[in-house]
Amino acid sequence: MRQLADALNVSFEYLTDTEILPIYQELSDDNKQQTINYAEDKLKSQKEQENIIHFRNSLIPYKQATEQALSAGLGEGYTDNIETCTVYWDKQVNYDIGIPIKGDSMEPEFHYGQTALIKYQSSPDYDGQVCAVDNVSMGNAFIKCVTVEEDGLLLQS
Repeated sequence: MRQLADALNVSFEYLTDTEILPIYQELSDDNKQQTINYAEDKLKSQKEQENIIHFRNSLIPYKQATEQALSAGLGEGYTDNIETCTVYWDKQVNYDIGIPIKGDSMEPEFHYGQTALIKYQSSPDYDGQVCAVDNVSMGNAFIKCVTVEEDGLLLQS
């Protein structure tokens, strides 16, 4: 049996775990079909449960601006409206506001639709730091790698 299981590339238990087989064989054709349908439904449910992510820790709520966005592209306008909704994550982060990302120029690190948790500061801590940059004169905001230059900031995807 073990050699057969190896040859068929299945587990030994696949060939020997036959508890249900004698019961199934005694069922009528209609009951066999009902049993197969039930087993298929149970397997589908099991696979759906396996796709659920179970967090070990409690999720932490974060406030995210609803009418704002950071552009991972050519620029995303913003307003003075700071209405928020709540999003959740399993890590504690010191932040001032969460803002959704629109655009894909910062992928694969930052994706469209993710929330960037922003800590307000007046300049980057180091060249190449990923920052949310607020262009007040143009009324738009970006998420970019920032380098401080003599005549301004260099924003790079």
